[in-house]
Amino acid sequence: MLNNRVLIVGLGSIGTRHLRLARELLPNADIRVLRHQECDSIPVYANGCFSKLEEAIEFAPQLAVIASPASSHSEVAWLNGRRRRRDFG
Repeated sequence: MLNNRVLIVGLGSIGTRHLRLARELLPNADIRVLRHQECDSIPVYANGCFSKLEEAIEFAPQLAVIASPASSHSEVAWLNGRRRRRDFG
């Protein structure tokens, strides 16, 4: 049974490493990846893949690892925080 929702943002070398480690630490988690390229296939260790930030936010991750280039960190964090404020007041 899947119990935790984890989002890995970025699938470069660091994102791939975080994905592998997340799977090792949370073997039953629902782990999805957000990447800037279209998701033609599901990456190894992942349960799914998104190519749009809005889809990843709707997934409602309980944990997110931002492993994308530093220039995109604030946009991802801001939009995710905005969703959480809407959901929790």
